[in-house]
Amino acid sequence: MIEKKLQALAQKRHLKNDFPEICEFPNAEYICFPESSQVLKALQVAAENKTSSESLDPALYQEAIERFFEIEKQDDYLYIVLPCHSAQIGYTYTRYPLLKLRSTKISLQIWKILQAKTEVPDFLAFCAADFSYGVVVDVFAGDPLLHRTDGPVYEIKIWP
Repeated sequence: MIEKKLQALAQKRHLKNDFPEICEFPNAEYICFPESSQVLKALQVAAENKTSSESLDPALYQEAIERFFEIEKQDDYLYIVLPCHSAQIGYTYTRYPLLKLRSTKISLQIWKILQAKTEVPDFLAFCAADFSYGVVVDVFAGDPLLHRTDGPVYEIKIWP
């Protein structure tokens, strides 16, 4: 129990240190470990059967996230998964708490903060809290034989 509380405190500390601007949004709810792991599992299930595309061009993942903002509904609650997550056996740990909020304008502001502070995220997701629509970007090192590069490859899933 103490380990989980320490992990939650560490997540909040990392958020405050790395993205202090995000901490200023008063209506954002911060979902810490272990609850964040449960939400990530549900997100994984929701995105699992969606069509994905792979790209070497970072502009395409940015376009996919911008497309999310076009389909986002103003009054829906949203989850935002910030970069830096680590899948373990039985759970997924994130460096930062998940964000849950209810505003297109704020989620767009968070996206702009992320663009300014992270060159290449390892993972990033924006989705409706009921998982009916969303976008997931998973970034991994390319295989030179398969992708003809060892640079970043962007796997993009967007739905509905």
